[in-house]
Amino acid sequence: MISKIETLENKLNFPVARRSRKAGYIVVFSDECTGMVVDANVGHMFEVGYYDIDWCNCEDEEIWEPVELTVTG
Repeated sequence: MISKIETLENKLNFPVARRSRKAGYIVVFSDECTGMVVDANVGHMFEVGYYDIDWCNCEDEEIWEPVELTVTG
């Protein structure tokens, strides 16, 4: 007998915000590795507005910690 096993994937609903555990800057990710810095310490190597398509994966909990983000306009 063959049975189908369904698994629930832990998918993120983008955008998500993550804080660098090492440096403290915050990136809003539009996918797993693409995002923009929205908050950074003065004098940090990444300035607010810096955009990259090759960040370390936002799901890597050793590098990033989740941040709750509210956007208002």
